[in-house]
Amino acid sequence: MNDAPNQTPAAAASLTDRAVQVIVAPAVAMRAVFDRPAWLAPLGVICLLVWLFTAFNVHIMMPESVERQLAHAPAAQVEMLEHQLDMFSDPPPWLRLLTGLGAGLSAVLAILLPGLVLHSFLRLSEGKGKLRQTLGVVSWAGLIAYGLRTMLSWVIVAVTGSGTYAGLTAASLMSDANPSSVPFVVAGIYGDPFIYWMLWVVLIGVIVVHQLPRSRALIVVAATYVLLSIVPIAFTLLGQAVGGH
Repeated sequence: MNDAPNQTPAAAASLTDRAVQVIVAPAVAMRAVFDRPAWLAPLGVICLLVWLFTAFNVHIMMPESVERQLAHAPAAQVEMLEHQLDMFSDPPPWLRLLTGLGAGLSAVLAILLPGLVLHSFLRLSEGKGKLRQTLGVVSWAGLIAYGLRTMLSWVIVAVTGSGTYAGLTAASLMSDANPSSVPFVVAGIYGDPFIYWMLWVVLIGVIVVHQLPRSRALIVVAATYVLLSIVPIAFTLLGQAVGGH
């Protein structure tokens, strides 16, 4: 479904320009998405960035996360978490690659699935854009939450030697909280400035591509976000119920 499978050097340069415009001139970037979604390009960049970041830093971030879970874990989970701690403290290359690939693909799915849901709501709201254009809007906006954030997180890990504050959300300030707890998950979802920045760019894209009034576009984008944000909270609550927390 790539809109430009055989890119010329000029086309590649224009995609690079668009990646910058998403940050500094989102309306310009979204007008370009209207003409040429090219949604596979940002997804490829995001997958690669998250893959590399995770593969290079998994020995730092995973043990820290597991140690926080151990501090709050019931006795039945201690042995499993201790095994994970040993495994990720000095991970072999294959584990780094697989963990990084899993993180990269998860980031891609975290963009594609909301894009599909958003498009369904937009069609119900008389949006005029096509699916590839909606995916273009969400994928290019995703460079903020999953591309720019990843690069900044990498800098933080490199400077501090820790992943505690690398998430760049309100949850990053809860250094003693259980990563599997509801407050931590809520702080990570609703205390994320990069997601709000991304949503603002998505809103601009919806207005440009689907030609909806601002009020209707805002309702659709906000409703999509709220609906999808409930899912991880619900799974966390279910996990606590099953685990007997």
